[in-house]
Amino acid sequence: MEYNKTENPPARLMQLRSMGYKTFEDHDYDLNLVGIRSRNRRADAFDDVFLCMYKERGYWIEERYACTVDAGAYWLENPSKQEGCAIVKAGQYRGLWSIDLHQGKYAALCQKYNAPITVWRDNNKDLVHDHRNAETGYFGINCHRASQYTVRDQVGKYSAGCTVIQHPADFERLMVLCKMQEMAHLGQTYTYTLIED
Repeated sequence: MEYNKTENPPARLMQLRSMGYKTFEDHDYDLNLVGIRSRNRRADAFDDVFLCMYKERGYWIEERYACTVDAGAYWLENPSKQEGCAIVKAGQYRGLWSIDLHQGKYAALCQKYNAPITVWRDNNKDLVHDHRNAETGYFGINCHRASQYTVRDQVGKYSAGCTVIQHPADFERLMVLCKMQEMAHLGQTYTYTLIED
């Protein structure tokens, strides 16, 4: 994890503003959750960045976690749907997630049934993420961790389209921050913004 504390809003937050996206700036622990997709379209690397930006006692905090915002090689080669593997399309998805059980196993940020997301469908079964054949709906696109105990170098089966945090400690930190937003009475849903690097 990288951690920055400044008096001014982070540059990435200013970028979101310039793109016309909603930002959350009025209250401490009102989280801005952002995925940044790398230019590398080859599968199986944790080469993307997940940002959590928020205010705390007048200061801006930016936390950066290594992640993937794209499906791993296994699911590209073995898609669970005939239409192809899901690759989230860049954009802002208001109120996309709430805390629930990922695959019924552990607390994570899970897509709400009434919060649609747009994905590309990659069905040529190669190891390059293709951005075509868009579809919008509920697909169980969550934000969760990879391994519970170890840091994985390859995505593998950990993502079939979800945003997956590489380091288990970073994921636990993110979940603590989400609980802090809820304890601050700022809502139990989380907006996700995905941008291309």
